[in-house]
Amino acid sequence: MSLTASILATIAAQGASPSPEALLPRSKWTVRSEPADCFVTRDFGEVARPITWRMSRGLTGNGGQFALIVPRAGDLPDPTGTGQVTFAPSGEVLDVDWGVVSMVDGVRRYNIPAPDPLWTGLTNATTISFALDGQARATLPLEGVAEALTALRACGDALLVKWGADPKAIAPSPTEADIRDWSIISSYPADAAQERKQGHVKALVTVDRRGRAQACKVVLSSRSNSLDDATCRIALIRMRLAPAEVDGPASRYSMLSVRWMLP
Repeated sequence: MSLTASILATIAAQGASPSPEALLPRSKWTVRSEPADCFVTRDFGEVARPITWRMSRGLTGNGGQFALIVPRAGDLPDPTGTGQVTFAPSGEVLDVDWGVVSMVDGVRRYNIPAPDPLWTGLTNATTISFALDGQARATLPLEGVAEALTALRACGDALLVKWGADPKAIAPSPTEADIRDWSIISSYPADAAQERKQGHVKALVTVDRRGRAQACKVVLSSRSNSLDDATCRIALIRMRLAPAEVDGPASRYSMLSVRWMLP
């Protein structure tokens, strides 16, 4: 049985019907793996033009991303904005940022950074409501989401094991502020800049008890050797995380994600 098939087999059958104001599910929760990530999706609403909700969780435990893929026509809205996510029945409201990109056939993908409070909110809610702009508003039922998130975590753990990491010895991923402090982007390789090379690099970094990088392995390449090499070279010199607890593992693993972009 394939990894994806074995994960899907663990997801329970869906529960009771959603509340009337929530869109009807049009598929089951589905977990899939990419070369350096795992994500879970489900379709809601009209069969011919569904809204797709996609969630990916940071492999080393903190944060992640939601994406709301919405079928719409007309002019593209502002590329970035702020909105709200509401959980029911608690009524908890969280402010979110989003960025939107246009896809084929007028479909739009709203990318929403998902810090830990958004994931916590899912565990006790029956519905989640998105209010991003005038075109991206939806209330989605959460039946079966706990099982889907368990399967998502299993998929991520399998990737870590594949790369030689221990899923039980995890250090938090660096934040964007950390990456700025380490001056990674400001150390753009000269040859890559001259050739206008850009790209996204994901690397698995091994850190010692002091939180200092000891090894670095690129798991998602930018397709530029210079950018890949620079990511690990700078991480090994400048990356610093919080020290491990006294009785913690001698080595821990963290995911470093760097988007090399030229002005």
